[in-house]
Amino acid sequence: MKEYQLDDFIKATVTNDLKTVTECLEQGMSPNAKNKQKLSPFIASAANGHVELFRLFLKHQPDVLQVNKFGGTALIPASEKGFIEVVEIGVTTGIPINHVNRLGWSALLEAVILGDGGFLYQDIIRELLLSGADNQQKDFYQKDSYDYASELQQISISSLLTNSLKEDNFSEIRSFLKVGDIISAITHLITMPESAKKNFYLGQSYERLKRYKEADYYYQKEATKDAQFYFYLANSSRRQNNMVAAFEYLDKGIESSDAYFYRYHKTNFLRDTGKHEEALIEMARLLKEYPERVDFLFHQANSLESLGKIEAAIETLHLADRYQKNNKLFIEQASRLEMSIKEKK
Repeated sequence: MKEYQLDDFIKATVTNDLKTVTECLEQGMSPNAKNKQKLSPFIASAANGHVELFRLFLKHQPDVLQVNKFGGTALIPASEKGFIEVVEIGVTTGIPINHVNRLGWSALLEAVILGDGGFLYQDIIRELLLSGADNQQKDFYQKDSYDYASELQQISISSLLTNSLKEDNFSEIRSFLKVGDIISAITHLITMPESAKKNFYLGQSYERLKRYKEADYYYQKEATKDAQFYFYLANSSRRQNNMVAAFEYLDKGIESSDAYFYRYHKTNFLRDTGKHEEALIEMARLLKEYPERVDFLFHQANSLESLGKIEAAIETLHLADRYQKNNKLFIEQASRLEMSIKEKK
């Protein structure tokens, strides 16, 4: 058996290579170990929505309090990126629900700010609230989740945050999905009247069974009428390792809906697949419209660093620091890069 290093372990996690991950664990490697970017296999599994790996790592007693370079727990990127199954599991593991990362955001705040308010993010936010998420928690700008939902005109999210999770026609379906009784969920769904939400849950059900052809069928039925379904198709394509299709669906979302949401998540897909040059192009478009978004600047700096453009990364971090002086994250990261330059001389 090959002798693996930490970088191999993390790469295998990011690419959902169960065989290599299993061999790394058999060699005694820890899911808590972090690389220079402060990424561990445990957090990487959550941040990439790899449910089987996340479950596997939980059997190896990971440190559920550990954080990434943003200061975020495993639950925060999972909530941000729309990985509902990881969220459903994560809220039961002891990961702090109201932990705040170094951008000042909790999992709930990220799900609102970086979500689209659609069916998927409604379920993530519902799950967080049921698990004790504080909807009055404020960030560095003294805004809470309701403030952001209102600004983003996420009407359904605003209702969730204020009307305290009323039961609806799909409550039983969500219960079936959470406990893994997918067949019961599908059996009940097919008897329900036709609706976009019904097709969303049918798609989600088949995705959990890894029957992507059926899942995509239900998402496709709604995509031309409701752009949130392009995001579901993009995620489904990514799980099938069809990144060409994933990016096509994200571009359709950009063309037909909220470019802010789709461009941001396109940068996530690009960074996750190592396409940092293209990620910078999309991030530049976002920053042209939202020049003071320090989270966007931090992502830009990370891509620049990955491309070896260290001085440009430092400049970007100093700009973020000027916009958010009460946050030491950016100046600390800039100092780290400045030190690396000195060490090479």
